[in-house]
Amino acid sequence: MEAGAQLTDRIWLGRRECRKYCGDLYSERIDLRGMGLPGLLFLRCCYNSSHKLAFLQVGSKYMEQIFRIAEQVFLCDPLDLRIARIDLAVDLPGITLDWIRTHLRVSGKRMVHEIGSAGKCATVYFGRGQDLIRAYDKQAERRRRFIEDRKEGSQPAFNDEPQLVRIERQLRSGRVPFQISTLGKLQENALNFDPFSQVVIFAGGMAELDICKYSTRHYLEGVGLRTLVTSRGLAKTWSLISSQTGGNAKRVFDRLSDFLPPAPITFTRQDLLERYQTGIRKQVLQDDRF
Repeated sequence: MEAGAQLTDRIWLGRRECRKYCGDLYSERIDLRGMGLPGLLFLRCCYNSSHKLAFLQVGSKYMEQIFRIAEQVFLCDPLDLRIARIDLAVDLPGITLDWIRTHLRVSGKRMVHEIGSAGKCATVYFGRGQDLIRAYDKQAERRRRFIEDRKEGSQPAFNDEPQLVRIERQLRSGRVPFQISTLGKLQENALNFDPFSQVVIFAGGMAELDICKYSTRHYLEGVGLRTLVTSRGLAKTWSLISSQTGGNAKRVFDRLSDFLPPAPITFTRQDLLERYQTGIRKQVLQDDRF
């Protein structure tokens, strides 16, 4: 979130003990946790002298709590503050990252990038730059942070839960939609905004394939598709086929739908939206029943 507003006396006077000189895009970086506030404050952008406040651990806070934090930093109405970056997330317990790779694509995102170690995918990026969607193993991230904290001498708590995948839509300046472009607009429209409208989820194919039910050509094409999706991921396979068929990947996938990798669970785009809305209702309405 960016702002050209003045700082409160508390922040202006207390910043000297918490500041670090950046020397790049912003002149100073202030860790507000030293003042009891969960955020990082960046002062005086080199392009327009504006300030940026980055909230920490937003997912565990009600929206009203976020407003109160902003009020303690800036001398203005927090609802007027412009959002420079927002990450909208949904947690999917029971969903694996491998399922994401082989059953999900994002319309309009041709660039797909996977990162990981030891041959195992840990994060999948759909798109890049100022507007992207990423899916990653949240439990693995928590485990890594737990190990790092232990090495630093702290005694963090860790709940070794089952597989948990998080999907995030990251939007930055220039791509933040008008309806959520300020904190006020976000409060007004968050419940009706669908950050995952471009996500396309494919149902699983047949677990057992009987070659006698298909022509030889159809069967071989289908087995080839399943092999590609399993090894490269569905989104990359879609882009490859689209480039080879003049944009007719949907026709190919529809014809060979039986051969997509089978899915042990049934999960649809509507399920994704409902899980996201459950979390956002809790933050906006401050209701733990959701």
